[in-house]
Amino acid sequence: MLNPRKLLVLRKHNKMTDDRLRSHAANVVSATDRVPAYESVATEVESVKVRYEAFNSASEAAANGGKSLTLAKNDAKQALLEALDALGTALQLTVREDLTYITNAYYEYRTQPVRSEEPLPDPILEFVNSGTLTGTVVGKLKELPKGVKAIAIEYSKDEGETWMNGTYITGKRFTITGLDVRKDYLVRALYHGTFQRTSNHSKPMPVFVL
Repeated sequence: MLNPRKLLVLRKHNKMTDDRLRSHAANVVSATDRVPAYESVATEVESVKVRYEAFNSASEAAANGGKSLTLAKNDAKQALLEALDALGTALQLTVREDLTYITNAYYEYRTQPVRSEEPLPDPILEFVNSGTLTGTVVGKLKELPKGVKAIAIEYSKDEGETWMNGTYITGKRFTITGLDVRKDYLVRALYHGTFQRTSNHSKPMPVFVL
């Protein structure tokens, strides 16, 4: 089996025109939504689906112009790009021996060199806050050390008894969506690096979701 952490899924959607992005996202959803081969990334697929539909609607609404509608479209576009990034990272971390697992989902990849086997440091969360949108949490990590290829953000709604995947990121900032409102959560992070390295989990941070 191939080492998934020797692969880098390319984020070409970040450079697409709006029309091309809508077409690309539709293809991604069609290829992965409720498809048994992609059950392990179903959470990320659902996020892409919901945000694609929101961007599609916002784009149609903004077609006649208007500053507020254009701003709403741009916000929806950014949310979709973040969801596509998260799905790309999830595909990278769960790749099978057949690389069509990535390409059939309409992503491209390249191999990356492995340069270090040094232990990864523990992540440190700078902040975790309730987001401006209902049922969301936003946060930021203090550092992104060399050798870290992706960060898994996890959450717990039972005081740390069980943990669920919130999202995958490649930068410091993250957003978790679809959470229960008016409820306390814990959030933590985990680094993924080359040579199948993972860090310890960060110290959990509490947040009350609005």
